[in-house]
Formats: sequence, C-alpha cells, structure tokens
Amino acid sequence: MYAYNLFTLPELSPAASHRGMEVGGECVVGVSDQIFVNAVQYGRVVLECSLTGCESVEQVLCRVRDMLENAHGLVTVNLRNRSQGWTLRRALRFKPVASLLATA
Repeated sequence: MYAYNLFTLPELSPAASHRGMEVGGECVVGVSDQIFVNAVQYGRVVLECSLTGCESVEQVLCRVRDMLENAHGLVTVNLRNRSQGWTLRRALRFKPVASLLATA
C-alpha cells in the first residue's frame, strides 16, 4: 500500500502546503475569519487588536494603517488568521521621519 506524503498528495501542491494559502503564496481571508494583529516599531508594541469582516490581506492592512495614522517610519505588522491557521509579516512605511541631515 502506498502512503501519500506532502509532495504527492493529490489535492495539495508543495507551493500550497500551508493551510489558508493559495498557489502562488497569496493568503486567503474570509469575511468571518478572525485576524489577530500585532504591530511593532523600534521594538515596542504599538498596536494589538483582533479584526473581523475583512475580505483580503490588503483590506486588513488598510485598517491597520488607519489605526496607526500617527505612526512615522517603519512598522512591522504581524497578522495571524486564527480561522485558517496562517501567519504573515509585513513591513509598512508610514510618514518619513525627518532626519538630522535634512535640517542641517
């Protein structure tokens, strides 16, 4: 008897081996999915929340941007889809911080 493994399962391809991922690496978000958001800047947590009602990762990131409207510089955003079991990390760039060289 033959036993399937990760690379030979008929319904799974190696590119889509993680639950909640489509072929091509795009994360899937359903309207009823619960997304946990953690945003870190300079080693400090600036946002922790849970979101529902989003239809795409882009929509989640837009809501995060709205919540962090006063942020400056780079913020690392960690998303975890509790409903589908995937995690995603993105760096968002907000309004640039005035550098010391620009004022000289």
